[in-house]
Amino acid sequence: MTLSKDEGGYDLCMKNAIVLVDQDGPLADYRAGICRILESLGEDPARFKMQTSSTREDLLLAYGQEIADKVDLERNLPGFYDSLEVVRGASVGIKSLISFGAIPVVCTKPRRENPTCASEKTSWLDRNFPEFEGRYILASDKTLVVGKILIDDKFSITGLVRPSWTHVYFGSRLNVGDEQVPVMNSWDEIHIISDLI
Repeated sequence: MTLSKDEGGYDLCMKNAIVLVDQDGPLADYRAGICRILESLGEDPARFKMQTSSTREDLLLAYGQEIADKVDLERNLPGFYDSLEVVRGASVGIKSLISFGAIPVVCTKPRRENPTCASEKTSWLDRNFPEFEGRYILASDKTLVVGKILIDDKFSITGLVRPSWTHVYFGSRLNVGDEQVPVMNSWDEIHIISDLI
C-alpha cells in the first residue's frame, strides 16, 4: 500500500506500506525512564530490567505496592515523557524504513493519568524524529488504526476490531511464546520489516 500525495492529502494505493511504530519502547526509552525513577527512590532497577514488559504489574511483582504507587506518581508528573531518551538505533531504523519505501507513522497510546503526556509525546517526536513530519496518531485502541505493520513492545495487542496490521514485537524472542509473531530484538534487525513489506 502506498500514499501518493497531491494537494488534498494522500491517496491510498498499493505500493508503499504504512508502518505504524509505537513510541514508548521502540522510539523512546521508557524502561530507562522507569529505571531512573526507581534509582531516585533508592531501589535497584535490576529487578525491573529482568521483567518482560514495563507494566504496573511488572512493578508490583518486582517491588510491591508501595514502590509501584510511587513510580506511578512520578511517571504521571509533567516532564516525564519529555525527558525520555531516544532508543539506540531508532533514528537510523526510521530512516531505513523510509529508504525501503515505507511510510512510518507513530501510533502511541497516551497515559490518561498524566495530564501532559499527549503534548509531551508530540513535542518529543517533533524534536527527536523530524522524519515523521508530524505523522503521529494518539490512539487508545491501536486496532482501529490502519497500517501494514505495527512495531510495538507490547506482546498482545487487542481492541475493538481485528487489526489490519501485522504485529512485529519489539523485544526479546524469549518473551514471546508464539513462534508466528515476528520479533525485532533491536533496530539492528530492521531487515525483518523489509522482509514483511
